[in-house]
Amino acid sequence: MNHSALLVAISSLTLGACAGPAAEQTSGQPEVKWIGASSALQNGDLSSKTDLKNFSHLPHFYALGPVERMGGEITVFDSMPAVATIQDGKIHVSGSWDQKPPLLVYSQVAHWHEVKLPDQVRNLADVEAYVAEAAQDHGIDTSKPFAFRLHATPTRMQFHVFNMPADAQPGDKPLGSYKTHWEARNETIDFLGFYSRSHESVFIPKNATTHIHMKSADGAKAGHVDSLDLQPGGLLYLPE
Repeated sequence: MNHSALLVAISSLTLGACAGPAAEQTSGQPEVKWIGASSALQNGDLSSKTDLKNFSHLPHFYALGPVERMGGEITVFDSMPAVATIQDGKIHVSGSWDQKPPLLVYSQVAHWHEVKLPDQVRNLADVEAYVAEAAQDHGIDTSKPFAFRLHATPTRMQFHVFNMPADAQPGDKPLGSYKTHWEARNETIDFLGFYSRSHESVFIPKNATTHIHMKSADGAKAGHVDSLDLQPGGLLYLPE
């Protein structure tokens, strides 16, 4: 079996092990579940792995992933979707559950613990380090994945929204070439992230411990966070 086929096989096993709507709370820590894997996307499998509507009845549901065939970005805050797509060269954000993502990571969190971000937490590397530190201080088992939220105002933030054309064939071009790149400055942003030290190329990007999406306070922008420079005064929310 070649390397690509092995990755797809592993992804399929991961899908079978982790599929299922309910993200129940066990051992005092809200469970994180996922369907699909980013390694499969990189190997050309962009097919739907679930239907977002299957989760629409769940309370306090938080999730992120790409739109089917990498046609946008899905972020769900407290059972309210923010689905970013590109229409006429602009970001369009809808609240539709009618999505069939090839990858979805999710959790149900009813209660959050608020922590003030230290002023020195500015960029993504700072956020990753502080999320792990604060989670440990709060009694979260950081050997397991967990969801977190941020409410902050970046001086500058870069993010992307996938916009793969419907007639594009997987493998014709690198997947990253279908990203559209955007920037926001001095806007209040709500962030949703998932932390894990053990799920790189599953639902965590390479060389990272977090996968973070965002939605602007006015609801006009949403997408996948690539870089940021936070102003002081931000808040971190950890699952209870």
